[in-house]
Amino acid sequence: MDAQGRWPLVGRSDEVALALDALRRHRPVVLAGASGVGKTRLAREVMAAARAGGAPAHWVTATRSAGTVA
Repeated sequence: MDAQGRWPLVGRSDEVALALDALRRHRPVVLAGASGVGKTRLAREVMAAARAGGAPAHWVTATRSAGTVA
């Protein structure tokens, strides 16, 4: 486990690298897939890697109900 108590991410290095490359080029990244496939974990790994590289990164969660807030 890492310092934050998470197991190491295995087998997703290509996805992390692809997302980081897109972010470096100021391109949007969308993670899509069925429930339970690891989208949130992948997003957290990409964010951690971006921060480690000196990029500002913030976690924001959007929900359908928050869309009604004006």
